[in-house]
Amino acid sequence: DLHLSGEALPPQLMSEVLANPQVNLFNPYGPAEVTVNSHAYKCRQEDSDALRVPIGHALPNTTGYILDADMKPVPVGVAGELYLGGPKVARGYIGRHDLTAASFVSAPGGLRSAERLYKTGDRVQWLADGNVDFLGRVDFQIKLNGQRIETGEIEMVLRQAEGVRDAIVVLRAAASGAMQLVAYVVPGSVESEAALEVCRSQLPVYMVPAAVVALEEWPLNSSGKIDRKALPDPEMSTTDGEYVAPRTVAEGQVAKAVAEVLMMEAPSVELDLLSVGLTSLIAVRLSSVLNAKFSMRVPTSSILQHRSVSAIAAAAEAGTGSAMPPLVRQARGSEQMQCGLRLSHEQAQMWVLY
Repeated sequence: DLHLSGEALPPQLMSEVLANPQVNLFNPYGPAEVTVNSHAYKCRQEDSDALRVPIGHALPNTTGYILDADMKPVPVGVAGELYLGGPKVARGYIGRHDLTAASFVSAPGGLRSAERLYKTGDRVQWLADGNVDFLGRVDFQIKLNGQRIETGEIEMVLRQAEGVRDAIVVLRAAASGAMQLVAYVVPGSVESEAALEVCRSQLPVYMVPAAVVALEEWPLNSSGKIDRKALPDPEMSTTDGEYVAPRTVAEGQVAKAVAEVLMMEAPSVELDLLSVGLTSLIAVRLSSVLNAKFSMRVPTSSILQHRSVSAIAAAAEAGTGSAMPPLVRQARGSEQMQCGLRLSHEQAQMWVLY
């Protein structure tokens, strides 16, 4: 029997291990506060195509509850936080009464009122067969440009890219100060652009990482866990391949405005500006700078649509900067949205985009 614990078990690794029919592979789960494993799943060859490996059922002397923010049980297929109970639950943290009070709570009514539960901070869901599916950490959920993002969803897509064994997605600050998604994958032989293409094909634009960094192995802390603070800063390219200099006056003006707003050296005119931190708010600033310094009227929606210096300049010269199709349905004969707010066409586009 082989038990692999400590980090989430990648499906690819599970498949490689199960290629040996003599191995019984288990995917155990459990924090130290519940001494030590609380759940386990016996892996099967038919799970090879799964996007995630379940953590299975609760082990003896352990009870597991999946609760929502109000500590109410959730149904099958709905994400919640995992709470653990039973005689294996620790009494608390030595000398840390504040942390103990926050992590060890009484079971709500309707469960076992006398039971003491450990609040794991892990997001999970029930599967139809009664197994528990691990989704990620509660505190790894992030908010970017007004959108709540589950980094685990992006990581799941990245693991589908050729050669990717595992992936982590975090928020990093660009040179402009804007926050952006950066993905880290192992092993180091992974083609970053290929991994990005998989994301672009399956995820909305606001969930596509600005960069993918391939590492030979994960940096680990003293407990053998992945040390996210030790992940290196990405080397953000400002050329998107071979550098292409401005070829027209309009491209030169747009390039100067982009360099100013994003606080970077002159970008290649073919660079996808999303990869260097372009957001809806920065697009508003870029539109303002273009108008104030070069009398170039480029709507924010056009900047977000075209996303490169050459395309933005071409749209401005052609007078098609506002040709982006509506992204919201408007009431007939007016600019009033169905929710009752009166917004201009461009405001409505931005409100939906980010």
